[in-house]
Amino acid sequence: MLIELSRWKRMLSPNVSVFVLSLVLLLLGLSRGQNDNVDVVEGKSTLLQCHFDPQLATGNPAYYWIRTNINDKDNVAMQERSLANNYKLEFDPKAGKYDLRINSATYNRDNGKFECKLKEDGTGNELYAKTVKLTVLMPPKAPEITPNSPVVTEGQKVDLVCSSLGGSPPPEIVWIRKGDSRPTNGVYKAGETRDTPTTNTLSFIPKKEDDGAEFVCQVWNRAFPEDKKLRASVQLVVNYYPRFKLNPYNPIMLEKGSSETVTCDVDSKPPPTYVRWTHGERVLTNDRTLTVRPQGLEDAGSYFCEASNGLGEPRKTELVVDVLYGPVVTVESQREVEQGDRKSVV
Repeated sequence: MLIELSRWKRMLSPNVSVFVLSLVLLLLGLSRGQNDNVDVVEGKSTLLQCHFDPQLATGNPAYYWIRTNINDKDNVAMQERSLANNYKLEFDPKAGKYDLRINSATYNRDNGKFECKLKEDGTGNELYAKTVKLTVLMPPKAPEITPNSPVVTEGQKVDLVCSSLGGSPPPEIVWIRKGDSRPTNGVYKAGETRDTPTTNTLSFIPKKEDDGAEFVCQVWNRAFPEDKKLRASVQLVVNYYPRFKLNPYNPIMLEKGSSETVTCDVDSKPPPTYVRWTHGERVLTNDRTLTVRPQGLEDAGSYFCEASNGLGEPRKTELVVDVLYGPVVTVESQREVEQGDRKSVV
């Protein structure tokens, strides 16, 4: 293709040949260079490359480097002249080269987007463009977790927020539950600048089994080696409602006049402020232990062990008591009958 274009160039005027070339390159998708991503450590130097087809230079196009950072958007080079300190051009139009060297890179000045452009003289038509995203590497600060001593209640949503400031690019932040190497999903939000924190929020509904669990927040960006990560951790304290266990068994079956002692073991955090036994409307004892001595059928039924540790309403569990008794025979003491009548005695 370029060989054919060089033949056309001898037949056409310079401006027309450049126009034809730029049109062909546009149709082929070659008027735009492949976008680059370049990293540089703050204080070091780097080279931003802009290479184009040398035939575009025959029409004496205008050459530009444009920089967009957190402060503004401005030209930093025009033709063979650099317009900013610490910038130097490596300009060779015959070789299709318009590179920009940056010395002593700084975040505020250089972190951002650089655009290399060639425009047709007179018309301003764009002949070639390339974008370089330059990242000035800066390590993030140590992560901070909020809250740093989380005390939560089972069943109620908790948010653990890990944040890190000062990194460029915004650091990766992941949550890991200790004992499980897999990352735990959270909501990640990158800081827009190094002065805006990057966060990862871990939200979940805690269970009793989460009491004492340790969550680790891990931070890394490209300013660090792969094996270097910053970490912070918190241990979760989960307050949970009372759980009951009745010993030795439930339900219980007792003969009238016998007895059985039942213990109500309560597991809760914080510990219960009281434990009591009730039957119907009566409070039988303000103790974990209940001795059941049924004297009649009225002592059968449901007994409840009730406890509270200050988390919401009191909780309770049911003990079922069956009262066993022998058969009862009732015989009328006297009855008059007529001779020849039939009667049954029960």
